[in-house]
Amino acid sequence: MRWNPALICFIGLGLAVASAGCGEVDDGTSALEQGLTSDLLPYPWPAVQTFSVTQANGGIWWTGASCASGADHTGLGQFAWDWGMPTGTAILASKAGKVKLTQFLGTSDACFNGCGGCGFGCPFTCGGVDCTNRGNYVVIAHNDGTTQALYLHLSRVDVSVGATVAAGQRLGLSGTSGWSTGPHLHFMNENVGSSYYSQSIASSFNGTVPACHASSTSSNNGGGSTSPFCSSNCGGGGWWCGNDGSCIVNGVAGHNYHCPSNNAPPDRDQACAAGCIIAAAGSPDYCKNTTFCGSGAWCGNDCVGGFASTLYTFTSSGSVSSVTQCSVGFTNQRCVIATSGSPDFCN
Repeated sequence: MRWNPALICFIGLGLAVASAGCGEVDDGTSALEQGLTSDLLPYPWPAVQTFSVTQANGGIWWTGASCASGADHTGLGQFAWDWGMPTGTAILASKAGKVKLTQFLGTSDACFNGCGGCGFGCPFTCGGVDCTNRGNYVVIAHNDGTTQALYLHLSRVDVSVGATVAAGQRLGLSGTSGWSTGPHLHFMNENVGSSYYSQSIASSFNGTVPACHASSTSSNNGGGSTSPFCSSNCGGGGWWCGNDGSCIVNGVAGHNYHCPSNNAPPDRDQACAAGCIIAAAGSPDYCKNTTFCGSGAWCGNDCVGGFASTLYTFTSSGSVSSVTQCSVGFTNQRCVIATSGSPDFCN
């Protein structure tokens, strides 16, 4: 479709309407819908949370007082939705599949915070940069082989191209990147195509088709929403506490997870009785010990009150100088308690 720059954007109640060219793509195609199908989906954010539709299908948008026609969900975007939501809201996969496309241009990109403040005259550019195609996004190719879904205007992307994604798995966080006047999610269920912005298809959520300004309450507890998962923010793998930054999706505080790689389920899960220690950058996280029994190397279950398969090395002052996880890289995957006077070791 070709955008009409005379159309307007409106910020109502502090939440942006991605209308009139506020975040979509200038692809030059006609407004003819083609190959339209329907699909039943859960909302793409966590259960219980409720957000309002700021622009529905067909360009019907909320002006702050009423719904009006004339916005930009037409042509390829005929069956798109915008929901106003705070930046940082978890965005979940509505269907299982594989990550087909992503874009993250970084927090210093000229369009990372959208075109906020443009009021009724939303421009194509922010700071002299054309923001039309600069929104951060994830595209999931669904397992049915015929459809894909676009999650647009993100502030963070947590998955990488090629990764397998379960329904309900976190893809990233909402934001206002690209051609946008405020925080919202632009969602489209699409026919399979080579572009991130392919032909949208008719869809429903929990059996309803949300109208303009309708409140949408999620019940998305999909297959991947409760299982821990190593995101693309895990430094290629290693040991991570469940609450250490954005590595572990659906992690539990007090657990220490081993990630074999990015974008994979953890292959070790240590429930730390005394809590999980977030180590300095470049060092593995580990389960906290409770007792100092002297300098040297000690298994977690040998006096020091740590995790059994972890080998702790202490300085004479009682601080932990290093840890070795015996459950990874060792034949028997265990920590051996040595005879008195000898250091414990991994085997």
